[in-house]
Amino acid sequence: MRLKEEDLPMYLDGRIVKPEDLELLRFLIADNPSANHDHLANEVCRAWSWTKPNGAPKVLSAKRILLTLHKSGLIQLPRTKPLGKQTREPKPETSGTEAGDIIRHKSAKGKNYRRVKEDDFPLRLAARMVTCEDLDFIRSLIAQNPGSSRKQLFLNLCRTWSWNKPNGTPKELSAKNLLLTLEKSGLIQLPPVRHIRNNGVKPLRTPAGEPKPPMNVALSELGPLKMRLVTTQADHNLWRELIDRYHYLGYNWVAGATLFYIVDSPQGVVALFRFSAAAWHVKDRDRWIGWNEEHRLQFRHLVVNNSRFLIVPWIKCKNLATKVLSMVIHRLPTDWQEVYNYTPVLLETYVDQGRFWGTSYKAANWKLVGLTQGRGRNGSMKTKLPLKSVYLYPLVKDCRRILTGKKKPKLTP
Repeated sequence: MRLKEEDLPMYLDGRIVKPEDLELLRFLIADNPSANHDHLANEVCRAWSWTKPNGAPKVLSAKRILLTLHKSGLIQLPRTKPLGKQTREPKPETSGTEAGDIIRHKSAKGKNYRRVKEDDFPLRLAARMVTCEDLDFIRSLIAQNPGSSRKQLFLNLCRTWSWNKPNGTPKELSAKNLLLTLEKSGLIQLPPVRHIRNNGVKPLRTPAGEPKPPMNVALSELGPLKMRLVTTQADHNLWRELIDRYHYLGYNWVAGATLFYIVDSPQGVVALFRFSAAAWHVKDRDRWIGWNEEHRLQFRHLVVNNSRFLIVPWIKCKNLATKVLSMVIHRLPTDWQEVYNYTPVLLETYVDQGRFWGTSYKAANWKLVGLTQGRGRNGSMKTKLPLKSVYLYPLVKDCRRILTGKKKPKLTP
C-alpha cells in the first residue's frame, strides 16, 4: 500500500498513525542515523508506549509501519544490517577505577556522585571550574571552622567565592553537590550530619481535592477565568494535592527557581501550572538555540521549564487548555522578574507522545523542535524514560541571540 501524507491519520497495523506520529518518526530516524530497523522499531514502541498485554514491545507491528511509510516515500530508513547479525565491539580493558566512574552512594535522595582524583584538577564540578588551589582552600575552610554544620560550610563557600544565582542568593545546592562529590571521592572530610531529614512527600487528601461532578461546557460558560500566583501555604497545599491526585506524573519536589499558578473560575479550580529550572542537556533544544557547553552554563537560567500543566479531569471544555496557556505565558515574565530579579526569554516543555498529541501547545504557538533522549532532566546515562516531544516558546523575538551571548537581555519584561 502506497500512502501520501494527506492520507493521515490512517489505521496501520493496529494503530491510528497521525501526522504528529510521522513527525516523531522522522525525528527518531534523524537522531539515530546508524540504527538498524529493529532498534528503530524498539524506539518507536517506547516512544508510543506500544506494548502487548504481556508488556513486551510490539516490535513487529512497529517495523511493518516503518517499512510501509518508507516504501511510500514518507520516511527514509537507514540501510543497516539486521540486529541479529551485528557484531559487538570488544570492551576496552581497564584496571582500577577511572576518574569518570560513578560511586553508587545511597544517599537519602539516591544521588550518584562522580569519583574524582586530585590529579584530575582543574575539573568542572557543579557547573564550576575547580582548581587545585580551590581544593586546598576548601580543606582550610573546613579546618578553620571545626564547629560549623554542613549547611554553614556550604553558605561560607558561596560567600567567599561570591557564588550566587542571578537574583543574588547563594548557590547553596551547587556548593552542597560539589563538597559531597569531593567527600565521596575521599578528598575532603565534612563534619558529620547533624539532622537526618525524611524527604518523603506524604500525599495530601482533603475535601478540597475531591473530584467534582463532570462538566461539559463551552469556554464562555466557565465565566471569567482568573489566574493567581501561589504564595500562601494553603494555596500550595491545594496545588500539591490536585497535582498528586490527577496529574499522571504526580507531585514531586524540585530544586531551584519555581513558580506555581492556579486558574480559577466561578465553578472552582480549572487548571494548574508549575514552571521551574530548565533541563540540563536536551540535544534538539540545544541545537535549535545554537548552544555550546559554555553558552548552556552561562544562560540556562534564562530558559524556564513548564514542568506541570493540569486541566482538572472533571471539566471538559474545548479550547480551555490553549486559553490558560496564553494567560500564563503573558503573565510569567513579569512574575519571574519580581520574584527572581531576572526575566526568562524562552519556555520549554516535554510532551509524552504515548499519552498526548500536544495539540494545546501547538494551538498556543509553541514550536516542536525534536525529541528527548529518554535520560531524564539531569541527563543520566542510566535512566531510560519514554521519549517526549520537545516544545519551545520564545518569550522575546531574538531569544536565540540572547541565549548565545550575541545580545544582552532587557532588565524588565
